[in-house]
Amino acid sequence: MPDRATHAQLTPPTSGDLVQARYRPDPSPPAHAPRWFLRALADEPAIGQVEVAGARVRYLRWPGGPGPATLLVHGGSAHAHWWSPLAPLLRSRGPVVAMDLSGHGLSDWRPGGYTVAQWAQEVRAVALATSAEPPTVIAHSMGGIVSAHLAVTAGDVMRRLIVADSPVWETAPAPEGEITARAKAPVRYCADPEDPISRFRLIPRQECHNDWYLRHIAWHGLVETPEGYRWRFDPHIFSGNGGVAGGENRIARFEGSLADSACPYALVMGEDSYLASDALKVFGPDAGSSAVRSRHGEAPLVLVPSAAHHIMLDQPLAFVTAIRGILAAWQ
Repeated sequence: MPDRATHAQLTPPTSGDLVQARYRPDPSPPAHAPRWFLRALADEPAIGQVEVAGARVRYLRWPGGPGPATLLVHGGSAHAHWWSPLAPLLRSRGPVVAMDLSGHGLSDWRPGGYTVAQWAQEVRAVALATSAEPPTVIAHSMGGIVSAHLAVTAGDVMRRLIVADSPVWETAPAPEGEITARAKAPVRYCADPEDPISRFRLIPRQECHNDWYLRHIAWHGLVETPEGYRWRFDPHIFSGNGGVAGGENRIARFEGSLADSACPYALVMGEDSYLASDALKVFGPDAGSSAVRSRHGEAPLVLVPSAAHHIMLDQPLAFVTAIRGILAAWQ
């Protein structure tokens, strides 16, 4: 292993690499993290997988009762462990499942590229494999785009959908930051995992004062290779969604209207998110957009105070409370 940071051409992981891949516990967990957070991390999930169009899609599963599952979908360049501190808090009548979309986490990469439609089929496959009944899907950022696509194309596989700070309307602004630059940047390998962890930054850029949560997602976002530690995700997820025009400004784009959703849906936004003001124009109480109304009635919109785009990192317990409130109102 190199004794300093190096840059090299990225070689996609082989089947053997991923068969042995596991999320390893952080050897230096932050002792100052809140007690609820540490308790949640002690509730270890099992790892499962399904095959979708030639790629193994892996997921974490926290056991529960015989009822429908709660399925959690991460955002772009993220992974299932973004949800692991919250998963035990979202458990109700059934299990909780957090999946890795292809190109992310422990799931296979797709050499031919990635599309929203393909990722949506992965969500569908995990839903069918892990839940005896259609699950509740809770999806953040790019995961919300993917799950919204599923809602309007095959929404009968979902009981209901909560999108968390996702640009799921036509006029949604693109995130600021160097998103697509990563697709062309050389891959950085480091001998010491603390080096990339210390440089970890959120996209779109924002401050987050919960350093214990940031370290958690950064550690699990790394994989050790013979060349050193690198980020797990395939940088080509940033190359644009299947060549869609204008895709250079976003990892993926939702093309459709949630008014056509086959299942009830709701939105949870960070009050300080770059998306919040535009979301209020489309989904707020005075909005005239058809997207806010569907065959299931008005879609709830909840703003979480003192949270930006990455709501679960900024205000994790308030985020859980918002989700619980929406679910209770749907009972």
